[in-house]
Amino acid sequence: VRLHTDAGFTGLGEVVSCSHVGRAVIEAPRSAPFRHGLAAVVEGMDAGDIEAVEAAMERSTAWYGPGGVVRHAMSGIDIALWDVRAQAAGLPLHKLLDANAIDAVPCYASVLWPDQPEKVGEAARRFVEQGYRAVKFGWGPMGPDPQLDEDLVAAARQALGDDILLMVDAGRAWDLDTALERTERFGRYQIYWLEEPLQPGDVTGYAELSAASAVPIAAGEAITLLAEYEQLLCVG
Repeated sequence: VRLHTDAGFTGLGEVVSCSHVGRAVIEAPRSAPFRHGLAAVVEGMDAGDIEAVEAAMERSTAWYGPGGVVRHAMSGIDIALWDVRAQAAGLPLHKLLDANAIDAVPCYASVLWPDQPEKVGEAARRFVEQGYRAVKFGWGPMGPDPQLDEDLVAAARQALGDDILLMVDAGRAWDLDTALERTERFGRYQIYWLEEPLQPGDVTGYAELSAASAVPIAAGEAITLLAEYEQLLCVG
């Protein structure tokens, strides 16, 4: 997303979503009241008043939003607005948000599971050689076969050794009972977290799984609304 201002600043934002749908949410022409793209909503507004722009986007998407890809598109504009604010202040954004902000954060490598456990080691060792101290494997063939799932995780841990953090992304592959069984299998492999084992809306399932699992559970990637996060944090 590129957001141009009459002050000469161009803010950059990014939308990670279904790209063609996200573009339509921003660029769609007006077809009826409350049925038009976000570009038509924000054009002419004060880029310095981010809260007002956010409120206008929220009101204007009530017919076809407010979550999912609509929120993804809104976030791209929001990021661009904050970029403009930082440029106007002459500061990098992290320093604008917090003058005492740190200049570096830990990162991890992320890759799909290969189709066979025997192929896991090559990817794992490559990331370690590149200096990563944490690696996440996910999706791929993981899901239907419990023994294959365990073999994949075991191969990753063996290749990484004991000093590298290992995360596993299940790709929303299981129901609660299956996820509980997998956490028992994975418990011996020092999993730093098991990500998205259940469907995003299964808050009750996440609550039960988190309470019973010895492996920390990560979730929330596929939800987009503040109320959904509050529910997941308080209940799940």
